[in-house]
Amino acid sequence: LNVDVNVNVNVDPLLNCWGEMDPGVFESTMAPLHVQTPLIRSNPLTELCGGRPVYLKLDALQPSGSFKLRGIGYTCQKAVASGASCLVSSSGGNAGLATAHAGRALAVPTTVVVPETTPAFIRERLRGYGSKVVVHGSQWSQANEHAMELAEQLGGKLVHPFEGADDTWIGHATLVHEIRRDLMLQNLPIPIPAAIVTCVGGGGLLAGILTGLDQVGWSTSTSTSSSSMSVPVVVAMETVGADSLHASIEA
Repeated sequence: LNVDVNVNVNVDPLLNCWGEMDPGVFESTMAPLHVQTPLIRSNPLTELCGGRPVYLKLDALQPSGSFKLRGIGYTCQKAVASGASCLVSSSGGNAGLATAHAGRALAVPTTVVVPETTPAFIRERLRGYGSKVVVHGSQWSQANEHAMELAEQLGGKLVHPFEGADDTWIGHATLVHEIRRDLMLQNLPIPIPAAIVTCVGGGGLLAGILTGLDQVGWSTSTSTSSSSMSVPVVVAMETVGADSLHASIEA
């Protein structure tokens, strides 16, 4: 099922501009390309966990269809503000869609390099955003190498799908800021989650969550409380057969 969702939201002034997250990079009036998404309580999962409340962060409601727009949108805004004349991505998935969405929103030429395995409907969605689609190689690593070459030739910004401590991870960190705000608004006895469960592929989302935990004071390096309840445990989930993070830790 291929659905484009437009979401109208009431934006919290504290999260309305990148100046709050990364002072000095942009004018304070520059709004993010992503939207704030709902945090809802899941009754079935709460029951499964013995009554301990479980919340879901619905980032599939982002305009590009995934959380990727947070970090990649910020990366693209930062690049264009610094003078980049075009954007080049190497993803036939959500990162490519986020880059294509950002390119259209920022009115800059965008090229997305995808491997041959990328489905036709994804290629069409990318073209629908106005991006140029280049098919290269049988796997992502080959597409990424070609994207690096193109970015250098064109003098554009290479938008990596998951790397970027100075931009992509900062963008993904906004997810934690929103969770913190929404939990505080519910007047919970302890408005801090005991755990945050996330998927891991390239690691960009995980790194962004850890960055956000540092920023809001929910990490062992920033917490001022001696209570173990003040620091959420981060649970990183991987698919069997694609568990590179687990394998690298075990090595």
